Amino acid sequence: MPDTPHTTSWWQTLPGVLTALAGVITAVSGLVALLYQNGVLGHSGDAAAATQASAGASVSTPSVTPSVTPSVTPSHTPPKALPEATPVPPAQPVQKPWSEATAVVVGRDGSQTRLRAESFSNCISVGHDLTLTSGQTVLFERMARFEVQRADDHTSPNPKAHLQITLLDGTAVPGVVEANCDLFGYNDLGRFTTYFDQVRMVRFER
Repeated sequence: MPDTPHTTSWWQTLPGVLTALAGVITAVSGLVALLYQNGVLGHSGDAAAATQASAGASVSTPSVTPSVTPSVTPSHTPPKALPEATPVPPAQPVQKPWSEATAVVVGRDGSQTRLRAESFSNCISVGHDLTLTSGQTVLFERMARFEVQRADDHTSPNPKAHLQITLLDGTAVPGVVEANCDLFGYNDLGRFTTYFDQVRMVRFER
């Protein structure tokens, strides 16, 4: 049996080969573990994982750019000139017609007697007016009032009364009248009679 020694020699060396191979594997495993712990191995993987994580975060929370509304500057338009206001005259008080007016006779003692203005007369004057010694006649209807500034006793010879007449437009008309005639008018009670020396003022209410 010429092959027997050779076969025996190979089987005898096989355990040694396995032992050596196990030592190499152990050494390589230790080297790989050391390189992995020092970051030489697996660093590229971690970097890739970190890159993927950051990419995922970028995708999951997209950045939102706030919309900015552009400001619009209005074009300057000069104000229009307003038309000049036309002055409005003050409203005149509404006056009653003469047929509805009232003559208020204010006596020297402060008493007041109200009469129908259209019935108020002096010396049975048909025109219901005062005739001044100057020759001027002034209708009661044209008057706002007349004041007796001074007057002679109506029983004295040729008595006179000095008056200040105010017209409806505010015009003042001084004058003198004969004071021996009475002033009279009518109200709901009947006829009322007085004289210039007993009167302070007569005003006509409309």
